[in-house]
Amino acid sequence: MSLSRRIWIWILLLGLIWMAFALRLHRIAVQSWWWDEGYSTYLARHGFLTAIRMTAVDIHPPLYYLLLSLWGSFTGYTEFTTRFLSTIFGILILPLLYRAGREGAGRAVGLLAAGLAVLAPAYVYYSQETRMYTLFALEYLIALLLLARLMKTRRWPASTLAAIGVAEAAMMYTHYFSVVAVAFLNLTALLLLLRQPIEDRRWNLRRWALAQALVVLAYAPWLPPAYRQTGQHSDERATFPTLPEFLSLTWHFFNIGIREVLGKTGEPPPRPGFVGASAAYGLAFAGALALALWSRRRDLRRVPAAPALWLAAFAVPLLLVFGITRWKPIVHPRYILMLTPALLLTDAFLMVDLWRAHGLRRGPARLLALALAVAIGATFLQGLWIVYYDPAFFREDVRGVAAYLTGVTTPDDAIVVDSEEYTLQQYYAGPSPIRGIKMRGREAEGLAELQAITAGKRRVFLLHWFRSVTDDKRFIPFLLEHAGRLIDHREFPGYTLWAYELERPVAMPPMRPAAVNFGDRLFLSGVFYETEGHAGEGIAVALRWRMPAPISENLKAAVSLLDAGRQRVSGMDWMLMNDLHRYTARWTPGEETTTYFVVPIPLGAPPGPYTLTVTLYREPDLKGLDILDEARNPGGRSLTLGAVRVDPPRMQVDPYGTMSGIPQLPAPVPLGEGLELLGFRLSTSTVAPGEPLHTSLLLRATHSGLPDRPLTLELLRGEEILGRQQGDPGYGRYPVSRWIPGLPVLDRRTLWVSPEATAGKAEVRLRWGEGAPFSLGTVEIAGRPRRFEAPPFDIPVGRRFPGVAELVGVALDRTTLREGESLTVKLVWRALNETPIERPYVVSVQALNAEGRLIGQDDRPPADGRSPTTSWVFGEFIEDPHPVTFREPLRGEGRLIVVTYDPETMQRLRAEDGSDHILLPVRIQGIDAP
Repeated sequence: MSLSRRIWIWILLLGLIWMAFALRLHRIAVQSWWWDEGYSTYLARHGFLTAIRMTAVDIHPPLYYLLLSLWGSFTGYTEFTTRFLSTIFGILILPLLYRAGREGAGRAVGLLAAGLAVLAPAYVYYSQETRMYTLFALEYLIALLLLARLMKTRRWPASTLAAIGVAEAAMMYTHYFSVVAVAFLNLTALLLLLRQPIEDRRWNLRRWALAQALVVLAYAPWLPPAYRQTGQHSDERATFPTLPEFLSLTWHFFNIGIREVLGKTGEPPPRPGFVGASAAYGLAFAGALALALWSRRRDLRRVPAAPALWLAAFAVPLLLVFGITRWKPIVHPRYILMLTPALLLTDAFLMVDLWRAHGLRRGPARLLALALAVAIGATFLQGLWIVYYDPAFFREDVRGVAAYLTGVTTPDDAIVVDSEEYTLQQYYAGPSPIRGIKMRGREAEGLAELQAITAGKRRVFLLHWFRSVTDDKRFIPFLLEHAGRLIDHREFPGYTLWAYELERPVAMPPMRPAAVNFGDRLFLSGVFYETEGHAGEGIAVALRWRMPAPISENLKAAVSLLDAGRQRVSGMDWMLMNDLHRYTARWTPGEETTTYFVVPIPLGAPPGPYTLTVTLYREPDLKGLDILDEARNPGGRSLTLGAVRVDPPRMQVDPYGTMSGIPQLPAPVPLGEGLELLGFRLSTSTVAPGEPLHTSLLLRATHSGLPDRPLTLELLRGEEILGRQQGDPGYGRYPVSRWIPGLPVLDRRTLWVSPEATAGKAEVRLRWGEGAPFSLGTVEIAGRPRRFEAPPFDIPVGRRFPGVAELVGVALDRTTLREGESLTVKLVWRALNETPIERPYVVSVQALNAEGRLIGQDDRPPADGRSPTTSWVFGEFIEDPHPVTFREPLRGEGRLIVVTYDPETMQRLRAEDGSDHILLPVRIQGIDAP
């Protein structure tokens, strides 16, 4: 090659390096350190010994932190200086890519690979992060470059083997996932040895073995912490990805470097344009690879050695990592970012090879090469825009949190972070102490730490990082709410900040014993809840559970606050976790654990008595667990914990956001002198005859002394009234004369649609006293077909619940049952009500064994809710099927009874003979399986 051409190549390479510098320095310090970067900087600031001591119990080895500490001793510790070290490592990848490509497949491949690295969004992103990932990629690339040189020599030089060993040891001290890289290097070396003549093989094997022994010796001091940490760090709640899911996630991540851009598995990605371009890149890559192999199908030995090494260096460790996910499913794709240099080298080779069209028709080959180049360009350019300018994917704003806290905190305050804290303290310049508290597996210790930092303090600021899993049970919010009240809530990118005003010392309250059986799966053994609270604040609830035997389900608890109308005005649904934050399927039989809840009281909740309940259910199907009595008979699925008295609010702020679900009107609407409507919400836009229309009204008195006039809610079609509800707010318990001026009042009302209403639109109107009505909009009344001729059935019954319905007949799909089978019972009712039925009754078909013990049942509104009793009109027939499932096998003969009850009070209707059930004139028989 001529001297002038070499000069131009070096000029081009230097130009690429300068372009890479410009791209990596652009906006490098705009975003603050996030948690991981703060941890890196914290270790570096505190010197070598601290870095070694803390990484011995961390998920990453110490080399990067030691280099950062050395670097920081000269440059200081700012976002720019700490990230610039990663930039240097990222820039060094470029000339090494060129060198690897040139030595393995020619200068064109080397230059193209370096050019791709310039624009690679993942390289830009991690060159601007105070972490070890560009260093890790650089180390692996060095090892691959040196290994490729061994492939060209008969007898391996000691200097090259030593350099590979140094690269391996450096990788192992940089990241624990280097194990897949080192495994690949040794596997490749073994394959190379097997292909050599016996004399060379023995010579090289001895030297390779000696080099690897020195690597092991160099790493020996770190083997104990490495073994301990790789075995401990895992997310037991993570799911195992399938191979397509793993490959798809990893591929897209390598092209952007930001996991959140890809969204959650099974959900649409937040940036579909990027994911589409990345998918096109993947398809073009697969097509180019297939065509390159096809062109050499008659002799695969024609595949160049170095490109084959690059492809294997990418694919083999990737598959090894997938194998690791079978053991530890939490594997972040950034942990294997070191594979990307091999991918870029393969990309460059495929484009150059297809452009030269070896053994192929030039037109299609070049077209595919261009398609691959265009796909890469579209992917990388979109990725760069996201990295630089898309605020949805910026790093967490610790700097903004610290600036806010610096401005509002005093020496009488404390700052608590619900995880280990290393970042906030490097930005915060205020007078309050900061403490990171981990609760997972150490609740007693965490409570003591919280008590120590909050002693004598007036306010506590609790900072929650959105990735934190160290207080998933929400123990700290429970303790702080019990000790005071939440007074402020603010959101920052990646963080939630709560401010509490303390009224008493932080302490775990005593629990009263309980003994409630939830479906033989969990027993509630202890309860604590606050019996009074102010609107706009929270009710602290603690529930202690005992598991008698292993279960395969992960259960969730719903703690609800019900008003006088038994409507859920607020609540908290949370997965049940033990002290190690394991879901119920992983609990140890016999263990007891306490779960914590804070149930917000809506700011506008009328004062008075409310009811606190708890329900357990399986999250996938939302099916609740029956509460069993001592005879194991079900008694509903909602347990009443007790009464809570709600007092008027002490503040006008709504830190729990309890009013956010009610759309606000553009301006308050006067309903009369002194009463305004601020907002409202209708529960549905379509309602059927006999069904309820739930309405939430947000009201406000402008001054005191208002007259006690009732509020009237009407459903009208022209002049015809299709439904009407009238009374004072708060179910008649909070007349407007008692309202505090200026404070919102949330009034919930249920308007029952007339069962005789016909299909069509109807208007919802609200008025106060005799004032002018205000329209809340229209709803669509859906017609319901009615039947006034008896449908077919098998067995006549002819028993009545007076004033409600007659059970005319019944049909069964079978009368003999084997173990595990269910039974479908179709009931036929005839409505007897001459006026609308006011309660939506539930029908229960129950199977009793020969001893009269309940062994199976099905509870649901008539026709599975399609024909609620409130919609019945006199004389109509209703078909009501019930699939009865059995909790234990039927042995011998059994009976069926029908019960009808009010789901709110659990009060059963009485049949005409005074009993609380109807016995069906049919017998069922259990038979043994063949």
